[in-house]
Amino acid sequence: MALSALALLAALMLAPAAVAPPAPASGRTVQPLDEGWQFFRADVTRFDEVTNWSTVTLPHCWNATDAETGSGWYAGIGWYQRNLGTLEGAKGRRVVVRFEAAGSVAEVFVNDTRVGEHRGSYGAFAFDVTDSIAFGKPNILRVKVDNRARKDVLPVNDYLFTIFGGLYRHAQLIILEPVHVSACDHGSSGVALTQSALDAAHGTLDVTAKLQNSGARAADITMRVNVTDAAGVVVASEAREVALPPGTVIPTTIRVDVPKPHRWNGRRDPYLYGVAVEVVSGGTAVDRVAERWGFRTCEVDPAKGFILNGEPYPLRGVCRHQERQGKGNALTPEDEAEDMAFVREIGATSVRFAHYQQSDNIYRLCDELGILVWAEIPFVNAITGEEGTNANEQLVDLIRQARNHPSIFVWGLHNEVYGKRSTDWAPALTRELHDRARLEDPWRPTVAVTGSGTPVQPTTYIADLQGFNRYIGWYEGSDPLKLEAWIQKIRAERPDDRVCISEYGAEGNVAQQSAAIPEPFPDPVKGQYFPEIVQTRYHESQWSVIERYPSMWGSYVWNLFDFTVPLWNRGGVPGRNQKGLVTYDRATRKDAFHWYRVNWSDEPAVHVADLRIPRSAGTAFDLPVYANRPGVKLMIDGTEVASLQEGVNRCHRWARAIRLTAGRHRVEATIPAGSGSPAVTETTEIVVKD
Repeated sequence: MALSALALLAALMLAPAAVAPPAPASGRTVQPLDEGWQFFRADVTRFDEVTNWSTVTLPHCWNATDAETGSGWYAGIGWYQRNLGTLEGAKGRRVVVRFEAAGSVAEVFVNDTRVGEHRGSYGAFAFDVTDSIAFGKPNILRVKVDNRARKDVLPVNDYLFTIFGGLYRHAQLIILEPVHVSACDHGSSGVALTQSALDAAHGTLDVTAKLQNSGARAADITMRVNVTDAAGVVVASEAREVALPPGTVIPTTIRVDVPKPHRWNGRRDPYLYGVAVEVVSGGTAVDRVAERWGFRTCEVDPAKGFILNGEPYPLRGVCRHQERQGKGNALTPEDEAEDMAFVREIGATSVRFAHYQQSDNIYRLCDELGILVWAEIPFVNAITGEEGTNANEQLVDLIRQARNHPSIFVWGLHNEVYGKRSTDWAPALTRELHDRARLEDPWRPTVAVTGSGTPVQPTTYIADLQGFNRYIGWYEGSDPLKLEAWIQKIRAERPDDRVCISEYGAEGNVAQQSAAIPEPFPDPVKGQYFPEIVQTRYHESQWSVIERYPSMWGSYVWNLFDFTVPLWNRGGVPGRNQKGLVTYDRATRKDAFHWYRVNWSDEPAVHVADLRIPRSAGTAFDLPVYANRPGVKLMIDGTEVASLQEGVNRCHRWARAIRLTAGRHRVEATIPAGSGSPAVTETTEIVVKD
């Protein structure tokens, strides 16, 4: 892309002035690049002719609202530009621009020079732009972003979720000394942590840093690793002398022994250590990279299921798409914290982040909350035969950027891709991805997912672990209890397989209410009537089955939140998948959310379901009551409902044949105090019409 002098001058006038980052005597500086961007949603060949730039702040998504309409959403090119300033203080050092994501193909330009391209909507990427900087003069950073589906970039279509456009995560300008830890290794920190041994006396951590010498002379440096406990006290320290020839990147490993390691133990005790890598030259620290680590062991046993630190630890999971109403996928840290608060509240022990790499901040929150993570790439539901190179690129991005998070226990290779023969494209690429993942990170297993209930496809059992998406009672008939027969069959036929239920769910629209399951049963593909009761009864029955089979190493509800599918029109809301346990705007917890909260949470919980269903005066109706402590009591207008019948499991009760007069009625459900926990009451109301 060549710019005329007039075009460059116009761009400099349009782009807001930037303040040069501070230039300390030594060390790395990181400056946010979120402010001061200009955006134009179309392709541009002459920037001097564009007069209607809009000013935006990152994160920014150009499909923040149009993807919700079900049609007419924009898939195409958008341009971003920003003035980096004169960067005088960075002369003699290295200048790196880093983007946490761009949807989905991004080309980066500094002044009139193309400095790199990144393909894939979900991983971070960074480019050393030093050679394109005009120190002492204004410097213009431009990014061309294209979110059109491509045959050679995962995902290859947008049939199941939206490929949102934009620079939808944060960006940074990084200034480095000539000798530093590489900032351009697939968008990673340049530091990789691997636990090589763990017992009660010792935790052994291999710390590998990619040491880079961009200078013209050889450098003799010291690499130092300090490990600190949760209070910030150094508990282990090691150092190593390294000779770096000019123009080289040398991966260097130091083994650190932490005495009496405190284990990261899921939700019960998510203990984290700090790990800092310093590069010391001439007695001065010229670079420092900080990571965190949690010592833990994870195993999957065919009979006992998931094992954390030697003890059974059931993976009660939900799946999550990263988008939300009115924002697309341009989320703030506060948005992500709220999403993880829902995960914590529902009592989940695991999240499947489907079907792509999600933000580093989300993984960090999972580390802190003790939520085990299934992380995967968007090799999902369709193949073209042209995506192999990019599938490998995105897998390496994911692993190198996310491998230091102890919450991540498995790498996902694909979801519902198939081939007729073992030599076909999909199984061949899956084997290649499995080998790539084990080479990048031998410490974690891989997993792949089939949508079939019979494990006979050539893509099945290539990964270390196997997931089955089972929509029995939704896409497969109307009886969810048939799930039990499937579980029994697969466990009997293949008792040594390590299998899980990677997805299950049904749609429920809280604006559509019925007192009974509709007849005929809703068409899950073409139907426009998905009353909430269908989803509620589905999950009541599904979980009552799944909880009895701990040999299934995990189960994952699809999905925690409603999300957009641009080409869908079903369930009364165009462009929406309503399998979420929470509405798209995060405003309403569906009854199924409360069902899992009562079943999964360690905290006392109670809920009365079906209260949104319209009722008529004098007509008998039933109410499901969920409670995870014995002795639940239901009161309506201050009068106790005499008896509650048993439901599908220990957490489920039925209040039968209730009759009420027209008007609003106070409903209270209480579980008594006990075992160190206080009494808990849920107070709500039911509206009865004439």
